[in-house]
Amino acid sequence: MSHSSTKKCPCLADAESIKALVFSMTHVSFEAILPACEELLHLAANTDTCASCVIRNSDILLTTCHQMTLLLKSALLAHTPFPARLSLETSLGPSNIVCIPSPMFMGNMELNPRQSTMLAYDLIARKLRHIVAIVSQMSHVGAPPAAAFANHLLVAVSTMLEKLRSTPA
Repeated sequence: MSHSSTKKCPCLADAESIKALVFSMTHVSFEAILPACEELLHLAANTDTCASCVIRNSDILLTTCHQMTLLLKSALLAHTPFPARLSLETSLGPSNIVCIPSPMFMGNMELNPRQSTMLAYDLIARKLRHIVAIVSQMSHVGAPPAAAFANHLLVAVSTMLEKLRSTPA
């Protein structure tokens, strides 16, 4: 008989399936990544997703959000004609801005898993807000689905961040 502590939470299975879907994508298009984004948003907003799961699944969810942010950036660049692409690439900034701190330690600061998870979500949210601001100024093909994708992803990340903030330490 298995103990309840070892039983896999449905939140974890959902997070793993979204991660598998996102990392299996070879062709980057907004049409392809939007459903995964909607699933992530549903998982983040789902009342069954307890804050402890958001922490426990943080490595899965954060790497997924990070990968989706990179896919969004690639798709934006792919939709942009060459002369404008260079300035867009500069505006979007380097991919490594979205860095994921290790759960227990970052630099000289000792962080507990909740603090480091919040910090990582916050970094991704900041990068996404920056992308949303750029996307909103774009009129070329790919911008409307890009805006929807970026906003969905930002809402998902912000929702997870809020859950962590409202959880007693």
